[in-house]
Amino acid sequence: MSSIFELGTIVSSKIDDMEEQINASFKTLQDHEALSVLAIAPGSGFKSIFSDLEAAACLEYTGRLPSCGEILEVLEGMASENIIVLPNEKNIIPAAALAQQASGKNVFLLPTENVVQGITALYGFNAEDPPQQNIRSMGESIDLGICLKVYRCSRDSRYGSVEIKKQDFFILRGEEVLAVDASLAETVERGLTKLDLSEAGCVSFYFSDAFDEAYTTELEERILRLQDSLTVEFHYGGQTNSLLIVAVE
Repeated sequence: MSSIFELGTIVSSKIDDMEEQINASFKTLQDHEALSVLAIAPGSGFKSIFSDLEAAACLEYTGRLPSCGEILEVLEGMASENIIVLPNEKNIIPAAALAQQASGKNVFLLPTENVVQGITALYGFNAEDPPQQNIRSMGESIDLGICLKVYRCSRDSRYGSVEIKKQDFFILRGEEVLAVDASLAETVERGLTKLDLSEAGCVSFYFSDAFDEAYTTELEERILRLQDSLTVEFHYGGQTNSLLIVAVE
């Protein structure tokens, strides 16, 4: 995992030397200084979710990714002088890094590559904890979940070496196609069989406006058929670039 913790510059850090990087980054901060989180959210539903998880500010976007200037504007408008930024999309990280460098505040960029990493990172955040402890806990929480994305193909296409017919559903983990099928529930079930669910406790579906909630019952039944001890949840995400975002935690 890559983590970015250095004031004004970006450095890569492995979990095993996280302690050293955190100590260097926070040498100018005292334990009593307030630390806030800016989460970048791909839809209004995620904006509410991040707010519930104690993010002080959320920058919502739909379609076009936010620019450096838009991120910087939100940073400069926040009350806190010490801010953790969660980009929650790998293609937003460069703009967030530029905003970090341009800001006059102490900005710490935790390079979350998808919205699920952003959510699990916030599991480690406690506004009452010292800055060092928060960064450490959030960095260690990033990989508590797996992010999958479900799409419906609008025309006959090819994704890498995989043929996808018009109106078929397909599920991705990163850039890997896990399953393709004309049935949404079948696609999701087959995709999840590619994962090790032995230690999973919850599968959460974050749905877009294009999602038909009539699918929820069959999806839940398919998940419980794979592992009946799982909790299955459905939340409105409001994202525009995928039908579903699936978090396996």
